[in-house]
Amino acid sequence: MDSTDGTSKQISQDHGVLRQPGAGVGAGWLGLGWWGWFLIAGVVGVFVLHPLDPVVDRWLHSRALGGDLRRELMALQQYGQFSVNVLVCLLIVLLDKSQRVRLLDYGVALALMSVATFGAKMLIGRPRPQFGDHETFLGPFGVYPILGDNGQKILVHAWDLGSPSHAQLWSMPSSHTAFAVGMSVMLASLYPAIRWVVVVLAGVVMLCRLLFDAHWLTDVVAGAAIAGAVCQPALAGRWGQRVFRKGRVVV
Repeated sequence: MDSTDGTSKQISQDHGVLRQPGAGVGAGWLGLGWWGWFLIAGVVGVFVLHPLDPVVDRWLHSRALGGDLRRELMALQQYGQFSVNVLVCLLIVLLDKSQRVRLLDYGVALALMSVATFGAKMLIGRPRPQFGDHETFLGPFGVYPILGDNGQKILVHAWDLGSPSHAQLWSMPSSHTAFAVGMSVMLASLYPAIRWVVVVLAGVVMLCRLLFDAHWLTDVVAGAAIAGAVCQPALAGRWGQRVFRKGRVVV
């Protein structure tokens, strides 16, 4: 249970009573919220590391990876995805009554991350590494030639959800990375004793997205930055509880 000097700011986890708005969110450094610093770090990281995208891609694919190790990594890269989220949340509900209410905050964080990551994918429009074109960023108006089902190349917008090939232009940001980092932020916040375990799991997901040719290095940097910018303030500020409290939903 979270408390602040045993005063009335204490949170009753069984009923979702909240501390005063904004408490615990953290002002960050130089008065800028932590979400802002996550975004700044992500933007700077993308610009600085962008020249290394093809270098890292070639180096990773020069290493043979097969057998059980490959299968294990393919399974581990789903950490943070839908079925894992359902399983983890179910375990928290069943095993830790005191933390159930925090899943409301995590739910809001997941919703905001979905909007941010998939919105960014459609607006940025970056081809995946399979095309070997790390310099291209289409923006909302650009098109890219993709091989269609009939064997003919077609011009596709990243936001064209009607095209079966649109996801090939969704390289940046990495949503797998975003949701893996988001889950790790949540679990480390609720259970500090396992923080290094979940940090390593998030790192494994990032590595896997590079190994399996799904993303460039800067794509995973962008995904991690979005997750940090959304999840940290959502959990620390208890946004989900505040939303449900305003809606008079009893937890």
